[in-house]
Amino acid sequence: ILDVRVDSGPVQRRWRPKARGSSMVYRKRSAHISIEVG
Repeated sequence: ILDVRVDSGPVQRRWRPKARGSSMVYRKRSAHISIEVG
């Protein structure tokens, strides 16, 4: 393995229901993982 890189990817925003009709936003994160083998 010559090089390993992890960069942030797009973030998905999701809604989760809470008490009394309100809602909570939470983020589902992803990543770009690059591995160079030589």
